[in-house]
Amino acid sequence: MSTTPPIHTGTVCGAPVRFFRSPINDGRPDFAWCALNDILAAYGARPEMAEWCRREIRKDFPQTATIATAEGIAVIVPHGAALAVIEAEDELRGVTTIWGFVRAAHEAYALLAPDASLETIVAAACRWGAVA
Repeated sequence: MSTTPPIHTGTVCGAPVRFFRSPINDGRPDFAWCALNDILAAYGARPEMAEWCRREIRKDFPQTATIATAEGIAVIVPHGAALAVIEAEDELRGVTTIWGFVRAAHEAYALLAPDASLETIVAAACRWGAVA
């Protein structure tokens, strides 16, 4: 079976979080996608909570993909979905860890599109409704 390597591994809450190329090949700009499994593990989510989160994310982001990686199966989600999970975790725990994710996501996007213009970055953000 063919596996998909991450383009970058960042750190969130002291844990590794992998980033991948978008599985959508439509030519439109997109940010790096993130392994939802990694985010949930970084926050120590119990298995039942992790399963609930995966189900709920798929409702709002049906494009969510399941891929094979060298470490096993991973559910990858668009940037906005990952942000939503981290913002919810931060709010529930009364902490602010989102900047670690933002830094790691920026590093991943710089690898995907090192010469991206502001227009391309805005188009990637608009893709998922992040910018009105």
